[in-house]
Amino acid sequence: MRILRAVPYHPIDGNRLKQSVIPNTLTLAESVGRGRRVGLEEIRSPIENIVLSGNGKLLIEGTVHLWPNV
Repeated sequence: MRILRAVPYHPIDGNRLKQSVIPNTLTLAESVGRGRRVGLEEIRSPIENIVLSGNGKLLIEGTVHLWPNV
């Protein structure tokens, strides 16, 4: 089994980090993750909860099928 590790070669301080990231992305990621988890725990659609928690819009619904190699 391969184990991948990330090593920060160029660590930065908190102020520089705040200046370099898009605002509220971590908060949104946490909210979307929570929505998914709650949806799975309550045996509801995790997609619906993700859309609601991220203030998003469901654009399409469908099923993904794997095509055989041609």
